[in-house]
Amino acid sequence: DLLSKEPSYAEAWLLKAEMNYDLEKYAAAVTFYQKAVEIDSVKFPQAYFSMANLYFEMEKYDLTKDNYLKFLSFHPTRQTAIKRA
Repeated sequence: DLLSKEPSYAEAWLLKAEMNYDLEKYAAAVTFYQKAVEIDSVKFPQAYFSMANLYFEMEKYDLTKDNYLKFLSFHPTRQTAIKRA
């Protein structure tokens, strides 16, 4: 498969994560999102938002919060808006 030949292809890890998310294989999806952000977290901050949602579904609330905060660190204007709400 592509990832065995190109393990640093972050977009492929994201696609694999999203497929597992859709199949409700949450733990596998998190693993693949983590792989993508290890390769390039700046290019794919949305992965942190998706991981937060997955952790929420798995009732891992500390990890949920951590990943929402990581996502917001890439979007300071959204963070300011949330603090004002």
